[in-house]
Amino acid sequence: MIEGVTDLGGFKFEIRYDETRVNVAEIRTGPFLGSLGADVTCISQLLLGIASYGCVADGVPPPGPSGSGVVASIDFLVKPSPAGKTELFLQACGAADPNGAPIALNGCKDGSFTVNPTPGPPAETPPVLELDPPNQG
Repeated sequence: MIEGVTDLGGFKFEIRYDETRVNVAEIRTGPFLGSLGADVTCISQLLLGIASYGCVADGVPPPGPSGSGVVASIDFLVKPSPAGKTELFLQACGAADPNGAPIALNGCKDGSFTVNPTPGPPAETPPVLELDPPNQG
C-alpha cells in the first residue's frame, strides 16, 4: 500500500522475513500504478530472507496516479514450525514520478502475521494466517 502520493510513475521496496518460518511464494502487482491505463513492468529478486520488488509504468505520458492504493501484494508459504508471530520488515522503500524524480514517502511500515495451526492432520489442513495491523513506526 502506498499513501498520499502525487503523479506516481514507479516504486520499489525490499521486505525482510524469517526464512526459517516462511518463504515468499509470489509477489503480485497491485492495481494502483496501472490505474490510469499504463502498462506496468516489474522486476523481483528473491534471496534468502529478503525479497526485492519494483515496478514502473510504461507507455502513458504523465501524470501518473495520485492518492493511495495497493501497489503490490505478497503471498507467503508457511513452513512447518511452531505457531507464533512472524515479523516483516520493509526497507529501501522508494517512489518516483513518471520522469524519474523521487517522490517523498512517509517511511516504510513494518508488519507481522501470526501463524495459528488449525486442528487436524498437518498434511490435510494448512495453517491459518491472521494478519496483524502494520506497526506505525
